Amino acid sequence: MNSLYKCLVALVFASITLSSSAQDLVNKIPSDALAVATIKGKNFTDLMSLKEFNNTFIGKEILSKLSKGTDKVVNSVENLGFDLSSSLYYYNLSNDSVFYNCFLAPVKNAEQLEALYVQANQKFTVKNGIKSYYNSDSTEVAHWNDKFLLFVIGSGKSSYFARPEVVERFKLSQATSGGQAADSLSIAVLGTG
Repeated sequence: MNSLYKCLVALVFASITLSSSAQDLVNKIPSDALAVATIKGKNFTDLMSLKEFNNTFIGKEILSKLSKGTDKVVNSVENLGFDLSSSLYYYNLSNDSVFYNCFLAPVKNAEQLEALYVQANQKFTVKNGIKSYYNSDSTEVAHWNDKFLLFVIGSGKSSYFARPEVVERFKLSQATSGGQAADSLSIAVLGTG
């Protein structure tokens, strides 16, 4: 319980802040983002070691989910390939038809990050030094290089796709998601730096 308490205190009071100043990857976030949150890794690791975090309820859940469906157990958040002492970002974008939840993180070791996909039997492509992963319906898209990762989850707005004129124009039989739009966004952000 003590570890869980320390984790929650660290997350709530020190790690998550609204981003209001220019920092490392923040210049890659589109200016029309509806919300931006910064997770300051340095503050988090100052309050709790990564070894302690691995043993918290949240840490164990993250490692369990990452190990699921793989032939190798992920036993430490340090082995994920991210620079956890730097700032990580979440931002949200929206248009008339799609919500985008975007995560931008600095990469410390691209080989470790790639190993996560390989171990989970997830295929990714490489083009011009950028690795790309798409889930089966492209509603989840990841693009990364040796400096940062952008992970985008696109979801269609059911109210838009339920409109009769939209259903007719796109010949839809049911509401659809915004997967291809998530791909367009992530390519645009990666291309900025």
